[in-house]
Amino acid sequence: MSFHAVSFGPDGASMYLRRMAQIARDAQNNAPRDQLMPAAATILSSYTEVLDTVQLAQTSLGIAKSLRKPARAALMH
Repeated sequence: MSFHAVSFGPDGASMYLRRMAQIARDAQNNAPRDQLMPAAATILSSYTEVLDTVQLAQTSLGIAKSLRKPARAALMH
């Protein structure tokens, strides 16, 4: 499962969101890999800060592409 966190605005207000993404990455990296799932299907958890509409569009497109793969989750702040 992947966790994608997107912060809209300055980084100072998103400390907890950034931490949640780090915890998700740590859990993902320490979990045993499903041998039946191809390695290419793994989407790493992420934290992204978007400050303008171009970054927002690029981030949304990346998340949308990851949703086509199995095991996913998303949280937007």
